[in-house]
Amino acid sequence: EQLGRCGDALKDAMMLVRLQPTTKDFTTLAQRLKVAVLKGVDSAADALLPVKVLEEALSEKNTVEARVEALKKARGLCVFRGHTDTFLRLGAVPALAQLARDESEEMAAGALAFLCVMASGLEREEDEEDPPQEETAVFDVNKPLPVKKSAEAARRCIVDDVGMAGVVDIGRLRRKMFPKDSSSSGGSCICAVKLLGMIGNMDDSSGLVFLAQCLEVIESEALQSAALTCFGRLCDHRRRLGTTVKALRDSHPLRLCIEAGLGLTQVSLVDSLRSAIAS
Repeated sequence: EQLGRCGDALKDAMMLVRLQPTTKDFTTLAQRLKVAVLKGVDSAADALLPVKVLEEALSEKNTVEARVEALKKARGLCVFRGHTDTFLRLGAVPALAQLARDESEEMAAGALAFLCVMASGLEREEDEEDPPQEETAVFDVNKPLPVKKSAEAARRCIVDDVGMAGVVDIGRLRRKMFPKDSSSSGGSCICAVKLLGMIGNMDDSSGLVFLAQCLEVIESEALQSAALTCFGRLCDHRRRLGTTVKALRDSHPLRLCIEAGLGLTQVSLVDSLRSAIAS
C-alpha cells in the first residue's frame, strides 16, 4: 500500500480476511483498500473522459446531433469537473475554431459556447459543491477583475491560436449566415460576441466595427444586448487598467459603437449603454 500498489495490497488483505474472517482489523483494512482502488479507477476514467468526448465532437463520422451533444458534455466537464486545462492540452481551441465556421448553426453555436465556457472561468473548484456564479463577488472597482488561471490560459490560447481578428471573422461569418427574417436569436453570432468581450480590447478597431454592426441588427434584440454587454465589458476593462495603459483616443470605430448604441430604443439596452459610456 505504501508503494501505491493498492490493488496488490487488496488481494493480500482479502486472503487475510478469508483465513481469519472474525478479525476486525483485517476486515477494516480490506474495506479501506477497496475504496482506494475504486477511487483510482474513477480517477483514471475521469482523466480519459475529456479525450473521448472531444473525439466524439470532432469526428465527422458522427451525426450533427451526436456532435452537438458531445460539445454540451464537454462544457459540463469544464464547469463541473474542472477540465478546462485538459481540453487546452488536447488542442481543443483550434479545432473548435474550425467547427465555429461549420455550415450547421447548432454545431457552430456549440463550438463557440464551448470556447466561451473555457474563457469565462465558470469552473468548480475542488472544495466547492456547486459551480460558481458569474460576477457574484464584490471586487475593487478600480482594479482589473481577477481571472482564474484556467480561464486566463484559455483566453491566452484563444488569442494565440485564433486571434481577435479570427474571432471577429467568425462572428461576421455567423452574422452573414444568420437570416435577418428568422425568429431565432442567432446563437452562434451571440456566442462570438460574448467571446470577443472576454479576449478583446478597446484598441481593436475591427472588433469595435463588428460590435457596431451587431448593434444595428434590430431584428434580434438578443444580439443587440450581447453586443452592448460586450462593449460595456471592454470599456470597463480599459477603465480598470487606469494609468498602466495609454489614454483611449477618440476613433471612428469607437464613435460607430456609441452612435449605434444611441439608436437603441429598448429601456434595458439604453441603461446598459449609459453604464458603458460612463466607464
